[in-house]
Amino acid sequence: MSAQENPPAFPMGNPEQGGYDGMTLRDWFAGQWVAGCLASGAVFEGPDGVAEEAYGIADAMLAARKDQPHD
Repeated sequence: MSAQENPPAFPMGNPEQGGYDGMTLRDWFAGQWVAGCLASGAVFEGPDGVAEEAYGIADAMLAARKDQPHD
């Protein structure tokens, strides 16, 4: 996955001087999905399944984002 497909969620720094710091948009999407599930009272059997599902959702969101106009 390229940096363009998975940009920083909260960009900091100057890309011409060594890039960005911080979490990626993929990480942020995955974390938001987990937080929403937990807030809704969802119960999970284990962390591995949660992580796999969360990043699957995040990957789908990034794929859908490629087809949408954005800055």
